Amino acid sequence: MTERGGRTLVLGTGRIGKAMAHLLGRRQPVVSWEGLPPDGSAPEPLEPLVRQAEFVFFCMPVVAHSDIAPRVAAALPEGAVCVTIAKGLDESGRTAVGILTHALGDGKALAAIYGPMIAEDLQADRLGFADLACPQRETFERVRELFRGSALKLVHTTDLTGATWAVVLKNVYVPLIGAADELQLGDNVRGALTTDAFRELAAIVEALGGAPTSPYGLAGLGDFVGSATSADSHHRQLGRRLALGETRGLEGEGPHTLAMIDRHRLFDTGRYPLLNLARRMFANPPAAADLLRGYLEGWGE
Repeated sequence: MTERGGRTLVLGTGRIGKAMAHLLGRRQPVVSWEGLPPDGSAPEPLEPLVRQAEFVFFCMPVVAHSDIAPRVAAALPEGAVCVTIAKGLDESGRTAVGILTHALGDGKALAAIYGPMIAEDLQADRLGFADLACPQRETFERVRELFRGSALKLVHTTDLTGATWAVVLKNVYVPLIGAADELQLGDNVRGALTTDAFRELAAIVEALGGAPTSPYGLAGLGDFVGSATSADSHHRQLGRRLALGETRGLEGEGPHTLAMIDRHRLFDTGRYPLLNLARRMFANPPAAADLLRGYLEGWGE
């Protein structure tokens, strides 16, 4: 497009931001905005772009939402929709949805898109699948229409809380699959760990105000399977490195989520042995392999 301004505004130009712009731009004008341009230049003024947008996609890390969300909320036109794809927790233990809910207040449409939708696949027009979480059916229909005919397939869930926590917490468990595979513990172990993980996820999500069925949707189980089986998955590789006893560079949404759960006491962790296993493994990587084997040897007792 030749003019700055358009129906859809994508915030963030990382891999997923570029993938969203690619999918959305085939049928409508799309403008991308970056708060920290890679060339070191000053960012383009945000508010004028927001005032012209009907849809604003937050394709940036959750830690950036707290600064950007109030600016977007102040300039957002009547009837516009904010959509986030950010996973993880900020340093205050808040989800992207929690930050946006607080910033937008009542009367503003908010949705989240979570599921197996690896950016590289979407860029190559390979299929992706996601829960589009929002309370209103009308909001779902409006956002789905943006992606009609694209590689991203969306289904509606009204459980915004449940879908959000499912996608945040699943990265706590994915490294356990990577560790088991690195230790060549077998396919049966993978099945048992997955079952245990989703039993815990259902209970935690319910305790946090979501539906216990939400972790079994695309935001939870779908994204978990994609991450746990992809050779390129960061969290799968974290698990492999844990199994090898490596101690450096063990960073990502999963270990950060564990740290935030502990720091802010987001829920009582005593009831969730597999989550606590993941915590102990990240706290003591040289012992991670023995910790995982010990959990499995005592399984069912």
